Amino acid sequence: MSIEDQKTSLPRTNKRPAAIGGRQVNTEYRQLDGEQVHCLTHVNRLDPFFMSLVSGDDHWMFVASNGALTCGRSHSDQALFPYLSSDKLLDLRESTGPKTILRVPRASGICCWEPFSDRGHAFEIERHLYKNVLGSQITFEEIKPALIYIWVST
Repeated sequence: MSIEDQKTSLPRTNKRPAAIGGRQVNTEYRQLDGEQVHCLTHVNRLDPFFMSLVSGDDHWMFVASNGALTCGRSHSDQALFPYLSSDKLLDLRESTGPKTILRVPRASGICCWEPFSDRGHAFEIERHLYKNVLGSQITFEEIKPALIYIWVST
């Protein structure tokens, strides 16, 4: 069995079922832009969690699966975004991290799509995370019918 074929089901969380409409939360290895990455599919079915990004320099970054983040140099006194407890940082997902608002034409008119926001989705979405094997890059992917948004930290 190749590494791309390995899949592991993740445990259910207390708040969201691990499978909705046949979409199972899974973890697997994939190739992304020629690099081996660890993929967590349908991450929006899980409670938010934190990941760290490693750096060969004195940079540090803690990124939440919902897009909230804090980062800096050397120590917390040099944070670029608020350095708070994890629960407070998770609540700031609408004000730290990437922010994109798209006007999307639909048959019923123009609607707004705000990737990685929990505000008013007019359509079903899928969210996936990819982290390279070295742990130095995270890719966020949100898919809605006919559109894909990708945010990459490097």
